[in-house]
Amino acid sequence: MQLTGREAVLTLASGGITTHTGGGAITIIADDVDFHSGDNRVSGTGALTLKANALAQGYRVGAAAQSTFGRDFSNNGDTGYFEFSMSDLSALANGFTEIRLGHQSAAAVWMQIGDVEDKEVGQFDFSARLDDTMHFVADRYEIVGDVQSTETLYFSGRTMEVLSKNAKDTEGPPDSGIYGPTVHINLTEQIVVSGWIRAASLVDITVLGSTGVGALVRYGDNDFNGFTADAGSQIYSENAGSLVSISTTHSIISGTGISARGAGSTVHMKAGTHLTLLQGSAVSVEGNDADVILESTSYLHLNSGSAVLAGATFDNSGETPVPVATGTGATLTIRTGGELTLDGSVTANGTTVLDAGSSNGDHAEYFDRINGSNLPRPPTRDSCRPSSRT
Repeated sequence: MQLTGREAVLTLASGGITTHTGGGAITIIADDVDFHSGDNRVSGTGALTLKANALAQGYRVGAAAQSTFGRDFSNNGDTGYFEFSMSDLSALANGFTEIRLGHQSAAAVWMQIGDVEDKEVGQFDFSARLDDTMHFVADRYEIVGDVQSTETLYFSGRTMEVLSKNAKDTEGPPDSGIYGPTVHINLTEQIVVSGWIRAASLVDITVLGSTGVGALVRYGDNDFNGFTADAGSQIYSENAGSLVSISTTHSIISGTGISARGAGSTVHMKAGTHLTLLQGSAVSVEGNDADVILESTSYLHLNSGSAVLAGATFDNSGETPVPVATGTGATLTIRTGGELTLDGSVTANGTTVLDAGSSNGDHAEYFDRINGSNLPRPPTRDSCRPSSRT
């Protein structure tokens, strides 16, 4: 069904929308929807597609589409957004093969996603957690709440910023990020993470084709960045055999902890240009037969205060951190086509592979930091001559 009027709202005030068990798809095209006839009133066993009719329309999802007290912004008139609130999410019954929300248009479609979870808000008791495979589509994402799913999550777009603070409690503790059994994020410009991206089995982040145009953060005129993780953010997988994969055509810069927990798990980070771990960052696997793989093309720098650990962790109970074995058979691979600097710590309870190309310079600033002493100067030719007789 389609409503072609600008800012037209498809309202479900009573009854439901369903294909029952026939497996047919449901497609709704309108600049907004307002499902308030009750929970589980939109149902089917095929695919559900929701998208705005106007190419210029943005999207607000979950708590981002409602007031602090849970009132849907669809009641506010023309807002310029497809307001898909926690009430609308609660109206979706489980059982769709896939739910697809959003569209792309000239890199301009913005989607802000707040809390997507089962939660009491004001007088409302929402069942807004995603329980079917969900595919979000937009150009620019802003994650400003706790996004939860029991099924696979897909995000397709150009840029994504995962903030640490919840838009409904900006003065409160960090409460914003993405969680699902598997999380796939496929972008074409950049992702910046200040909150969390967590998964039971797979975190898959791919950023291909960065140009610097419209980037969220920049590090130089021609130093295009695909992935930045700020200090305090979290990226990890939980289960045995799980994987955290981060792949970009341009740089990876991380100031946080990235880990894959459980035996046989892997963290694989591959930068098309350079990869830098900043002070305070760590890349780790702790289980048996687990792997860390770091790869880059131009250079790979582990800055002072960073750490890479495979089959190990640090005991911080004393004044000085002490490495402690946590798993056997680990493999740590660090490979770059250019310069490799290891100012940080590298610890592996197993096999370590270091593979690098040539240095980018003489690094005089590093050697200038090393304490030295003046050596006795050898005698000169003049000082060795016998004194003249008078």
